[in-house]
Amino acid sequence: MIFHSLLFKSLKDLLKFDCITKSFIKMSIRKIQDFYVDLKGYQLNDCIGRGTSANFYKAKNLKTNEIVALKIFKNNFTDEISKTQFVREIETMVIMDHPAILALKGYSVPIPGSTDTPSIATELMPNGSLFDILIEENNRRAPIQWNITKKMINLFGIAAGMMYIHNNNGIHRDLKPANILLDKNFEPRIADFGLSKIENEDSLQSLIGGTPLWMAPELFDQVQYNNKVDVFAYAIILFQICTGKLPYEGKKNPIQIAMLITNGERPDIPLSVPYFYAKLISDCWEQNPSDRPTFDDIVYRMANTDSVLIGTNLEQYKAYQSRMLQIMQPKPSQNAIQSLQNQPDQAQMQMMMNFSPNDFDIFSKGQCNPSDQLNIQTNNQFNNQPNLQLNQPIPQNQSAPQNIPQNFLNQQINSQNIQPNFNQNIQNFPQHQEMINPYNDQQFPQNPYNIPNPYNQGHSHTKSQKRHKKKSKTMKLIGQGDINAMYRYGMKLISKGHENKAAKYIVTAANGGQKDALPIAAKFYEEGKFVKQNLTQAAVYWKKAAELGIPEAMFRCGQILDSGIGVKVNHHKAIIFYQKAAQNNCVDAMMTLGYLYNESDKNKALEYFNQAGMNGNLDGFYECGLILEILDPQNIQNAINFYNNAANRGHQKSIEKLKLLNRQHESSPKKLVNPYKDQLATEADTPKKTPSTFNSNVFRFTEANKTEESPMPSTQVSNPIQQEITKNNFNPFLNPQQPEQVQPEYPQTDSFNPFNQVPNTQQQQQQQSMNSFGLDPFNQPNTNSSKEPKIDLFTLKQIADSGDIDACYHIGCILMDMTNPNISELQNAAVYLRHAASAGNQDAQYRCGLILEKGLGYPPNMQKSTYFYKLAAESGHSESAYKFALCLLNGNGVPQNIEYANELLTSAADLGHLNAQLALAYNYENGIGTKPANQPNFPLAIKYYQMAAAQNSANALCSLGILAQDGKGMPQNMAIAADYYRQAALLGSTLGMYNYGVVLQNGLGVEKNIVEATKYYKKAADYGSSDAQCNYAIILSSGAPGVPKNREEAKKYAKLAAEQGNPTGQVLYGQFLMIVDKNQAEAIKYFKLAAAQGNQRAIRKLNELKL
Repeated sequence: MIFHSLLFKSLKDLLKFDCITKSFIKMSIRKIQDFYVDLKGYQLNDCIGRGTSANFYKAKNLKTNEIVALKIFKNNFTDEISKTQFVREIETMVIMDHPAILALKGYSVPIPGSTDTPSIATELMPNGSLFDILIEENNRRAPIQWNITKKMINLFGIAAGMMYIHNNNGIHRDLKPANILLDKNFEPRIADFGLSKIENEDSLQSLIGGTPLWMAPELFDQVQYNNKVDVFAYAIILFQICTGKLPYEGKKNPIQIAMLITNGERPDIPLSVPYFYAKLISDCWEQNPSDRPTFDDIVYRMANTDSVLIGTNLEQYKAYQSRMLQIMQPKPSQNAIQSLQNQPDQAQMQMMMNFSPNDFDIFSKGQCNPSDQLNIQTNNQFNNQPNLQLNQPIPQNQSAPQNIPQNFLNQQINSQNIQPNFNQNIQNFPQHQEMINPYNDQQFPQNPYNIPNPYNQGHSHTKSQKRHKKKSKTMKLIGQGDINAMYRYGMKLISKGHENKAAKYIVTAANGGQKDALPIAAKFYEEGKFVKQNLTQAAVYWKKAAELGIPEAMFRCGQILDSGIGVKVNHHKAIIFYQKAAQNNCVDAMMTLGYLYNESDKNKALEYFNQAGMNGNLDGFYECGLILEILDPQNIQNAINFYNNAANRGHQKSIEKLKLLNRQHESSPKKLVNPYKDQLATEADTPKKTPSTFNSNVFRFTEANKTEESPMPSTQVSNPIQQEITKNNFNPFLNPQQPEQVQPEYPQTDSFNPFNQVPNTQQQQQQQSMNSFGLDPFNQPNTNSSKEPKIDLFTLKQIADSGDIDACYHIGCILMDMTNPNISELQNAAVYLRHAASAGNQDAQYRCGLILEKGLGYPPNMQKSTYFYKLAAESGHSESAYKFALCLLNGNGVPQNIEYANELLTSAADLGHLNAQLALAYNYENGIGTKPANQPNFPLAIKYYQMAAAQNSANALCSLGILAQDGKGMPQNMAIAADYYRQAALLGSTLGMYNYGVVLQNGLGVEKNIVEATKYYKKAADYGSSDAQCNYAIILSSGAPGVPKNREEAKKYAKLAAEQGNPTGQVLYGQFLMIVDKNQAEAIKYFKLAAAQGNQRAIRKLNELKL
């Protein structure tokens, strides 16, 4: 589409808007005219974004062939505010010429009376906005190029760009992630100057604009303000990037957010944020604008500190800093200079710390398992310190953990008469005292000491309270040198708001080795508000506190070593401290380790996040869900279980995530979710074959260690693609290890264990046992009868105690299904369920099996667990039959008996149990436990796969497609096979997408369609299929009818496949490196990796290179 010309050709025309500022008029006519564009010279392409006031298009300059982003406003401006904002956006972009500010390519405005609308052309930012990338990262779908280094580059680039704007008398007023665009290298560009203002030297601004979450308090008060509003907004961006969270999480009402900000409320900064950045955040969002630093101060502090986020590539980051500083050097205030001068030099640090090489070597003392270390490599460019490599690809041989802890206990009581009143009755159950971690971030707001520190900002702008002095026995003890008395008196002063006077008592007590004083003294020295700031001295106190066993101190030592706060950076020792803190139930350490391992070992990360969730940090469960979406995308229910666990306790991000998944589910083909899918292998790992692209219309399958070649990047797509895909030798009944979990401490008493007795049906004996051992959780209240009573927990308990089996079962379910039940509640649940199970209740028998399998309230005991599963299975309980079959197949708790296991699977499958159908079909397909011995029975395999397919099992559909293409159990028919793959693809199966792409590309049972094949390959590739990534790269490398050649995109996907260990992808990427990038040394590395897996093309290539 060619735009009609808009007829403004000079500044004189633009001045008709009657809203031009003095600064704009001062600019030369020549420069402004340079930016006027005649839109006849542009061709409109794809729409890349839609807003409330304008749409954004990709457009091509027909003269220069330059691709730009064209912002076309929806309406011609009729009001002065709209005109003003438009002109401000142009004038600001003309003045601000900086690599961190979006570059203006042109503008056009309509003549009066025209139906055309104004437009602005800017450089095209292919990676969207910072807001978009943060959302993708939160969902674990960010591009691999977005890493810690890019985050640091964005933090510095935004600050440098804003420094330039402020030094040119500008104010942005709407600085937020959505207005930070990312170029092809994910470097930032500050954009959207519609609310910006060129600041007059003699006035401040009072026009309110912007977005509440990033708005400074003075904007809400409608008072005059200055450029410090942008500093406040930068603090929020800094908080978002460092924590991955939105401030004021859970607060969506703009008025509510405005009240929090104007009242001085600030979100707590997690301890995982390095001290330097926590301090910078707290400084930038100060309530008083004059207390906030300038962007010159911010840039100066960031350019002169060694503190970076964990995993930053210092070489890349410093190079970017140098580029920005060449444009403009900061002019810091004396405060900024002083804050850096307070940091001690290395000699002073070594003298004060006196750290020997073994001081942090916990492993050498046998206190930590060396196998738990992260992958650490020495990088000589970084002061010879171990540098944590966070971007290691997940090893190919690692798979998602199969036995993720799941909530099997969410079945609702279907009786309409049972209406438990938890608010009135729950306090009558025995409660274990919950351990409170005084150093947990979430406990700080309740800290009565009100110790100022950047990790607990809050609203600290209150006035001191009046007080009086009083001599006491405590003062006498202080005079005698009693360090405990010093600590107590210091804390008393702190509680009254007199931290400045308390400091000397706390520090003196800490110097004497008083355990509780050490962390507080460390915080004093970190802050420097009541003593002269000395980060090295703070590190000394933290180290001493860690040696005395304080988990918070262990965690803080990890942070200090990680970021080099007063000591030399040492990532290796930092990890050891994190691990030690996690072993001592420090939830923040668990979360930090989870984030660290998330890039290199997602299974290990899952373990730590799960521990954090079980210890009360709901972010841990949320992160578990995100990881499982990546590790096991075909079995989303595992992830949903974690989201539900957090959402049920009010975790806002999990609630929003579940809403998103629900919307996606409603808008896509339905896939049946089986709530019991806990041990059968996930769809990604179930028995599957992948049809290769073909030669002579024959599909061939080989063992995993044999692969054929793929076309070189220059090969035409029309030629047959010769490649063999692996056939997974997978058994879904091998019971994988569960992630290591924090095990409950079972009471070491003679209390009653209902599973240590022979099953009986004597209700009186059961009730007597309950009362004798004090396991009756109820107080007997006086109940008022009514004509139509509603059965609450007390009444239900009375009915259960009288021997009613159904009441016993329901009471047991209520206790078992409570949110985060404690040991006593689980043991009480076991008593009631055991009684119902002894009376023949199938569901109670199944739950007893679960209790003993999972160790809920009592130690795990698979032998007893299988006993209850067997009881329920023999009564026709399908889930118990499936569970017991798994035990028989693995010999877990019972002797192995595959034939009997197949009988149980048959009974469960015939009752509609999806996983039993899949498992049984797999056994028949592979001759496991069949008659004649170990001979496949394809007709029965097809029968049960079809039953599972009727329940929308994508795995079953793929398996049926393989059988149809091979002619096993049915006539060979590629049209039927292709349709099965298509159905599986529509259900979201990555394997189905890839298989259907293959048949479309080669016209196997369907009309050949390379365009559609490419779409399916890309979709599977984006979900992580390395085979699809290879095929997609091959097609793009040469192009095809309807598919433009795009070698940059092809190279990107070849690299993705290579990094997953796919030998074909390694060869492809090596070819790109050698032919396109002329980087033979790097290419040889990938050829060697592929050759090590037996890839013949790689071997020949190495021979050609005489290697």
